[in-house]
Amino acid sequence: MDIETRIESLENDIRRQKDDLRLHRRLWMGAACLLAGALVLGATRPVPKEIVAKTIVAENFVVIDPSGKPRSTWAASKDGEVLFAMMDGKIPRMLIALKKEDVGMFISDSKGKVRFSAGMIKANSQKEPFPLIALYDKNGKSQVSVNAANREGTHSFQVLDPSGNQRASFGLTAPQGPSFVLRDAEGRHRSIFGLTVDGEPTLMFLDEKDEIYWVAPQELNKIK
Repeated sequence: MDIETRIESLENDIRRQKDDLRLHRRLWMGAACLLAGALVLGATRPVPKEIVAKTIVAENFVVIDPSGKPRSTWAASKDGEVLFAMMDGKIPRMLIALKKEDVGMFISDSKGKVRFSAGMIKANSQKEPFPLIALYDKNGKSQVSVNAANREGTHSFQVLDPSGNQRASFGLTAPQGPSFVLRDAEGRHRSIFGLTVDGEPTLMFLDEKDEIYWVAPQELNKIK
């Protein structure tokens, strides 16, 4: 096993995972803009007391409560985006959005901060959309994410700190095999435990310069 190749592969995964989360964030922001437009459009139209029909064709549906406040909307834009949302006052608590190849569900707390998201997203580095699940802290920053990217068998589970830096990950990085990685606050690899492509266990520790100072089996010291 080439240790430098394994580390380089892990670094590439970190960059891709950050890009994946940014894509999810863009989908949320686009859905929020579409929601605002749908509510404005619905609020400017008169609301009949009762409609009975087998088929209703419309660009936007707004559901209001007895006091007249919008509580839910279902809308489509000229660009083909589709949105379903439920609100608590003016705060969207749940959004389901479809934008081209991206589709996602977002759940927010009472302050409007996204705390959970799940969906299928299309990254620039991917030929096809792949599933991504993310959990966020009270400030709306991603803390845990799970993805099954279409990178020739590369799948991972990550834990992030409040600054959004990945601190621990467990995953399968083709073709090396499964690995468990710990990183410091700067995102540098400090400990890597995994299996080689031949199924042999390896353990390595790295310093602040990302250089290996201890590795087992000791024979791997020859491949630094």
